[in-house]
Amino acid sequence: QPEGQFSNPNSPCEVRCLEWLCKEARRIVSERPDAKLLELHCGGGCNTIALAPCFSSVVAIEINRVLAEVAEENIARNSLSNVQIVRSPSAQAQAHARDASVVLVDPPRAGLDGDTLAAVQNFQDVLYISCNPAALARDLALLCEHDVLSLAIFDMFPYTTHAECAVWLRRRARKSSSLSLGAAVFVVGLAVVTTLAFSVLRRPGPAGQ
Repeated sequence: QPEGQFSNPNSPCEVRCLEWLCKEARRIVSERPDAKLLELHCGGGCNTIALAPCFSSVVAIEINRVLAEVAEENIARNSLSNVQIVRSPSAQAQAHARDASVVLVDPPRAGLDGDTLAAVQNFQDVLYISCNPAALARDLALLCEHDVLSLAIFDMFPYTTHAECAVWLRRRARKSSSLSLGAAVFVVGLAVVTTLAFSVLRRPGPAGQ
């Protein structure tokens, strides 16, 4: 990871998040063995490397030149032949992987911009990693044609008010028994409140107490 670029500081928690991603990816691929993945905001390729063995091919998008070069190096070091790194804005990413049916998004704290959100709505399966539950709740409400199939919360930044959330969504069928959108937004909101409460409870008191 190059100095000055973002990386998750909590390695054990990041491993748990990657394990969750791989578990849900295998569930998708068990139904569609030839599924292809489009990854947005791939950064240095951490998620890319973990998920590449699950899919027939992966197109990973990153606009930052330094991070894209790091991702290329990581792909080479891991001898992955089914991954293509593309420097592009996320909103234009679908042009590079028109046959992908699964998309992974790991956006900045602001969440998905309008153009990227419009592109994500076209995918059958969406894996969404969020470091801002409030932005995630907003985007889930806008992804109104998808149901939430799985949701996980990771305490990536202990002793703070931040929480990492991961969601698997699928385009809605006529009949669905998945978690309702309202319930998903409630769970994300609960993550915010719970994380805030724990950060207050864990805050050290004055010396000697």
